[in-house]
Amino acid sequence: MSRRERAWALVVSAFFLGAVLWPLALDPVADDDFPLSTYPMFAKARGGTGSLVHLVALDGDGSARPLGPRWFGDRQVMQAYRTLRRAAGKPKRAQALCRDAARRIADEPAWADAVELQLRRDRYDIVSYFTTGAPPETLRIAARCEVPR
Repeated sequence: MSRRERAWALVVSAFFLGAVLWPLALDPVADDDFPLSTYPMFAKARGGTGSLVHLVALDGDGSARPLGPRWFGDRQVMQAYRTLRRAAGKPKRAQALCRDAARRIADEPAWADAVELQLRRDRYDIVSYFTTGAPPETLRIAARCEVPR
């Protein structure tokens, strides 16, 4: 191999090595762009709490059990969540959604112990919830209604 070929191989190798190592010099949160994504959702620390708008059924002793999407609208989870979030911001819509879901579960044996529904926003300490089963903190109740019996 000639000196010229070796020099060319060295230049090409250095270029590709630099291209591979270049993303390491970027800020993983601020420099996210096509075609090199640093996946910033994984590159920065996440908070230990999360909040969720959901519809829950309360039994006689106050224990809460969330209702699945089929009881208040669309079976698609993300569409159902959007429905709940929109309703939670509008009192009349929230109350109508609550009453409609209460009528739907009224004759279902699996929900025979439900006495009240609440459309509410709860905050979860994520680690505690999954490790010890710690209950969420209720931030706001947008609607509540009795389950007709």
